[in-house]
Amino acid sequence: MLSLLEILGVLFIVQAVLRVLWGLWKDPAAVERVKEFYEKYAESMEKLDTNKGRLLVLDSPGEKGRVGVLFVHGSCARMGQFEAQIEYFMNRGHHVVAYDAIGCGRSDKPVCMDGNTYHPRRFVGDAVKVLHSKFDEDEKVVVVGHSFGCYVAMQAASKSEKVIGTVYIGSSPMWEDNVKEKTKIFNLPNAVLWYIRPILGMVFAKKALAPAGCRSLRKQEAEASSQNPVHMFCSFWRNIHHITHPDNHPTLPEHPVLLISGHHDSITPRAHADKLASMLPDATHVVIPDAAHQCMQEQPHLVCEHIGEYIERILSTAA
Repeated sequence: MLSLLEILGVLFIVQAVLRVLWGLWKDPAAVERVKEFYEKYAESMEKLDTNKGRLLVLDSPGEKGRVGVLFVHGSCARMGQFEAQIEYFMNRGHHVVAYDAIGCGRSDKPVCMDGNTYHPRRFVGDAVKVLHSKFDEDEKVVVVGHSFGCYVAMQAASKSEKVIGTVYIGSSPMWEDNVKEKTKIFNLPNAVLWYIRPILGMVFAKKALAPAGCRSLRKQEAEASSQNPVHMFCSFWRNIHHITHPDNHPTLPEHPVLLISGHHDSITPRAHADKLASMLPDATHVVIPDAAHQCMQEQPHLVCEHIGEYIERILSTAA
C-alpha cells in the first residue's frame, strides 16, 4: 500500500505531466485574445458593488428612445463571449450592458464559506441589481441570456417591468433536468479537480464548438475556462441542483421570446429548446447552421441579425 508521501509524489507527477501537455496545447495568442476584450472596452467598464463582491460591468449609453440590451453569460463564462453582439448593438445606438458574473471573468472571486456565494439565487439577484441600476425606469430592455444565463435572464426579467423581451441562446428547461446526476464529477475533492482543470477546459471547448469550428476559438475558450478558480466552479456546480426545487423554478414570460440554438449543440441540443418553446405562449426558435453551443461566437453575424430582427418585431407589435 502506498504511503501518503508516495501518493503525493504520484499526484505531483501527474499534475506536472498535465501542465506540460496543457502548455504544449495552449496558444499564447489565445491568452491575448481573452485580454483584448477588456482592453478594448475599458473606458465603458466599472465595478458594481454587491453584498459579497464586485461585478465588472460594461455600460455603453445609447441613443434616447432605443431599446436597451442586457447580456447575461452562461455558467463559469464571461461577457466577452458576447463581444460581437455587444459591438453590433452599440454601433446601432442601443444602450448596451453586459457583466462578468461573480467568480467569472474579471469580477471578484470570493472564496465560498457559506455555500451561498455561488448559489443560483445569487446569480439571479446580481442580474436584477444590474438591470435596475444600469437602466432608467422608463427604458425598455431586452435581456439576452446564454446557457445557464437563460435561466438567470428569465428569472431577472420576471422581476422588472422594464423588460419587453428575452432571447435565450443554447437554452433548455434545465430546472426539470437531473442536473445533480450530470454534474456529479464536481463532487470530487477540490484538490483533485485542480489537478484535472486543464482537461476540463479542453473537454468543454471541444463540446461547446462545432466539429469544424475555428481552432483558435477552441483554444481561446479552453484558455478562458482554465482561468476559473477551482473554488468557484466547484461551488457553482455543487449548487446548480437547487434550480430543480419548485421555489426556484422561473416564472415563464408572457412576452414574445426568441430561442436560438446551434445545429451541432450537444450541451443543450435543439430538442431542449423545442421543449422550452412548447412551454411558452409566444416563442420563435431558430437554428444556426455550422455552430454548436457557442453559436454567438461561431456565427456572430447570423445571431446578431436574428436578435436585431426580433427587437424590431416586438417593437412593431407593441406599437
